[in-house]
Amino acid sequence: IIFHVYFRMASGSIDHQSCLANNFWKQQSKSSVPGRPAGNKQRRERKTVINLQPEIISLLQQKYDEYCQEHHQAPNVEQLCRILKIKYHDPEKERSRTSSLSRPIVNAQLQHEDVAKGDEFIATKKLQNIDRCEQYPVWPLVIPNNCSYDHDTGRMSVHPDQQRSHLVLYPPALEFIRNISSKIATVSIVGRARTGKSLIAGELYAPGKTPCPFDLGHQMDACTYGIWVSAKTIGHPHQRDTVILVFDVEGTGFHEASKQNDMQLMVVTLLLSSYFIYNSKGAFDASALDEIDFVTQLTQTIHTSPSDDSGQDFKKFFPIFMWLLRDVHLSPTIDGRKVSARQYFTEKVLKHERGMSKKTRARQQLREMFMETFQKYDAFTLPMPHANNEMLRQLGSIPRVQLEREFNHQLHSLYTQIMHDVKCKVLFTRTASGGEQYTQCRGPHLAQWIEQCVESVNDPNKVPQISSMTAAVMGNVYRECKKQALQQYEKLMRDGLERRRQGDEKRALDEKDIIDLHITVLDSVLSHSGATLQPPKSDTASNAINEEQLKTFQELMEAIGHDKDANAIGKRGIMYQVLTQNRALSKQSCEVFLSEYFERNMQTILEKSQDYEIRHVIEKFKALESEYHAKCSGPAKNECWAEFQSKRMKEALQFFEQCKGFNLQILRKEEEAAAQREQERLLKQEFESHKQQSQQQKQLMQNELKRMENQRKAEMEQQQLNLRHAQQRLTDLQNSHNNHKAELMKQKQAEIAAMNQRMSQLSQQHQQQMNTKVSEMQSRINALANKPPAVVTRTVHVHHHHGGGGGGCLVM
Repeated sequence: IIFHVYFRMASGSIDHQSCLANNFWKQQSKSSVPGRPAGNKQRRERKTVINLQPEIISLLQQKYDEYCQEHHQAPNVEQLCRILKIKYHDPEKERSRTSSLSRPIVNAQLQHEDVAKGDEFIATKKLQNIDRCEQYPVWPLVIPNNCSYDHDTGRMSVHPDQQRSHLVLYPPALEFIRNISSKIATVSIVGRARTGKSLIAGELYAPGKTPCPFDLGHQMDACTYGIWVSAKTIGHPHQRDTVILVFDVEGTGFHEASKQNDMQLMVVTLLLSSYFIYNSKGAFDASALDEIDFVTQLTQTIHTSPSDDSGQDFKKFFPIFMWLLRDVHLSPTIDGRKVSARQYFTEKVLKHERGMSKKTRARQQLREMFMETFQKYDAFTLPMPHANNEMLRQLGSIPRVQLEREFNHQLHSLYTQIMHDVKCKVLFTRTASGGEQYTQCRGPHLAQWIEQCVESVNDPNKVPQISSMTAAVMGNVYRECKKQALQQYEKLMRDGLERRRQGDEKRALDEKDIIDLHITVLDSVLSHSGATLQPPKSDTASNAINEEQLKTFQELMEAIGHDKDANAIGKRGIMYQVLTQNRALSKQSCEVFLSEYFERNMQTILEKSQDYEIRHVIEKFKALESEYHAKCSGPAKNECWAEFQSKRMKEALQFFEQCKGFNLQILRKEEEAAAQREQERLLKQEFESHKQQSQQQKQLMQNELKRMENQRKAEMEQQQLNLRHAQQRLTDLQNSHNNHKAELMKQKQAEIAAMNQRMSQLSQQHQQQMNTKVSEMQSRINALANKPPAVVTRTVHVHHHHGGGGGGCLVM
């Protein structure tokens, strides 16, 4: 942008006089100011160095910041100058050796090399986010059928005229996964659209990297369609031979996608993940359970096997569940004490809820199903990354140091926890005896598994059955492994034969050397591309997968032509073709050597027999025999020599006898001596052959012992893995039992406390009533005590007898 503005001034497109009038431009010398109007080509084409005043620097930096905000990039003037091939010089930076994007650029010197082609230069050097694709590439893995991805531009296009009905795999991303030879741990993040999932996915993929490898939109519409995968493996920090892949998933609830579309992506993501992050905003409360109602639908959508739809084995292959709650500004507390997000989630959200309403029963059923479905669950909270909305819109491009310190601290803790807990993705199936079998995923396993998952969800009449899908995946993996093993075997055999023939394609080899090469190559193949095909030592866990494995392994041995018996190697397959071709080369080379030697050395003697004696003929044949056995090789060597002796050599001697009349007795003795030498040579060859066979048998036994030892170690590792899974399940069950027991104890204690409180209230009421009655009785007693005594009047008439002499009296 600086270069472009300068150029417009130099060409007259912008009135530089107005810049001078406003003190934006300062002339340093007559040759340094591009103040001439357009037309002076010499001045425009000459290299020019200018000094910009602080005012114009501030203006240009403001324009550059606006450009970065529009294109979601972090401001970086040095990167701008590097992309535009402009020399950047900052004396302040040289003095302090530090740089800050917040302070203005002072005394910046810009040197351009081609002024006349400025507009063309700007058009061809568009500012693009080159780091996003080169250092940490991301690719779409699963795409909706109404979308298309352009690998060259890295853009996803949506076709509104097409109805979204199924999912499509992106072949380059699938092949990238298929070619991973290490074990793979998979982390995925799902949730509602526009809740910042891509930022977390980018942090797990490339911690602190800006801009974020996964695209972060700043509009209301969703910016992620389907499932995107990190297209660069990152090593697991705590597990050897394990890499981590991060999946960013399209948000649910997007207005352009139906509920069925969301469920398709959710099922695929859940089945391919070993660590499943559910990203949401809000709070951990009972109503938050409504957000994970998809668990109920998933249990109805997925079956463990055709005969088992109870979901009891979900824990054995479902991933670790992490509920990530965003933009949280309050610390989780229980009864006034600060607790972890997981404890709060367990004791508040997953707590047993009493009630008979339909909504309460549905939530309780969801709680039980959630705890029975996931092998392990956790919870985590993240605060707001920044309070400024403008900064939030640039969240994926601004450096982490500009975000809130607490957010960065929690984000690092989340990364550390996930990297510690994430495990290798495993495939689960049950054996014929009811046992459990786990297969750790490598690239071919995971690629086949993803294909099976997408195929299952695309068929509305097909219910994904884990055991059947696992068997299909392993069958495909075994067949692909067999194909790769055959290709590797053919290549290694071809290269080995070429080295032994020293570039001569017509040179024959001894069969011992070929068989030794075959054993070495086969051992290498079974240790690398064919390692998955080696069947277990014992059939203690016989099932369809092991039967398919054994069948494919036998097919591989048949195709190669290998047998435990060294004498039976090469009766069929590739080895039969190699040995047959080698025998033909051996016969041809031996016959050619004998014919040429005879013509070159013997024909002259036979034609001029008068000049030679019989000893000359015998000496030539002895020299021929020595040279033949020294130079010729291959399985046809003895056969060709015996045929040469019985026919051509005998005919030559008979012809010379007729010509010279030599002593037949001498010839017989020589023949007897030759026969004796031949017998000794054959005995020696037989001894060497027995010795070679013994060595080959010994080598085969050593290889078999080595393979059995490797297999025993693999079985021990598998048993340890199964034991760890069993211990983990036992721990989860104990934790669940303890949590349930603690919850019941809390409920009983609460009921006892309520009864004690009720009895205390009744006792207080009874005491108050008694006190009231006693008070009333005491009041009545006091009233009676204070009342004056009552006077009782009685009238008594006393009558006297008339004889008494007196009248009556009244007594009171």
